Amino acid sequence: LISLAYWEAAGVAAGPRDCIARAGVGVLRHQGEACGRRLRASDVDVTLGRFANLPHGFLGMLVDPDARRATEEIADAIGERIEVAADK
Repeated sequence: LISLAYWEAAGVAAGPRDCIARAGVGVLRHQGEACGRRLRASDVDVTLGRFANLPHGFLGMLVDPDARRATEEIADAIGERIEVAADK
């Protein structure tokens, strides 16, 4: 996540590509959506994912098939960003 101090001091336009995963019934989903909108408005390449039927903390619920699929999707997005960064 982006530190609020960084957000205000440096702005987000200089930030790296980002991926925000939100739980559909998570208590922080609205903040994640707002963060994604601000990143996009600052021309940051951001992927904003929402996993509608999962609660906050779903990354620790790998026994649930939906949570496992969501975690795999997030891991794939991180892997893509690492590959792009390594190519630079």
